[in-house]
Amino acid sequence: MIAQLDRNAVAESDKPLPALPPYRVHELGEAAWDGDRDAALPPTSRTSATVTTAVAPGLSYDELFKVIEQSVAPDPGLIMIADTFLGIYPCARIRMPGPNSFLASAIWASIGHSVAAAVGVAAAKAKRPVVICGDGGFQMTAQSLSTMARYALDAIVVVVDNGLYGYEQYLLDPGYYSGTSAPLPISVIGRWDYLGLARSMGIAQVAVATTAAELSTEIATARAQNGPALIQAIVPSRSLPAGL
Repeated sequence: MIAQLDRNAVAESDKPLPALPPYRVHELGEAAWDGDRDAALPPTSRTSATVTTAVAPGLSYDELFKVIEQSVAPDPGLIMIADTFLGIYPCARIRMPGPNSFLASAIWASIGHSVAAAVGVAAAKAKRPVVICGDGGFQMTAQSLSTMARYALDAIVVVVDNGLYGYEQYLLDPGYYSGTSAPLPISVIGRWDYLGLARSMGIAQVAVATTAAELSTEIATARAQNGPALIQAIVPSRSLPAGL
């Protein structure tokens, strides 16, 4: 990108265009490519630590999406905002009741966008947003809860807590989900007290769900009240949605 910008600057000055170096990507196991230097970082070693969830065993992804389909999808007054996470494709396959019922960042695939997007959706007051966001993405835009609380926005945020950047883990080492190996160090995220964090930002309605029945109950409870709500849905770290 920097090289191309340099070429544009030279072109505007009517000077001859210099030749660009070969553009290639090195693949070195789990190495991360550094585009500016056209070189790969050395592979990182795995950690022997295992990823644990706050409460075991938790929901499977399939159970979670079955509840979402039953509790959220039929209501035309709700709009589901799906983050970029392991469940983005199952979310997109859920049949919604009509137009303007589903929002996602399908092109940019930016993680964490859903929580912040819910602020704008809720402020418009046309439909009530229900966010489905992985814990890694949530940690990037969690401060949006403060705005929700300040303006009493009717947003419901479901944090899918599996202790991982699950999408990245799947792309780099999908065998983790069916094996016994430790996750990649870069995929492990810090353990947060999600309910305590939400309370500290002014969110009064908070809950944790470890079963399908609990999640269904907590979504119904959140929908019955005005104002923002946060639900922490525990999913085991090795769970994968059907089809992956």
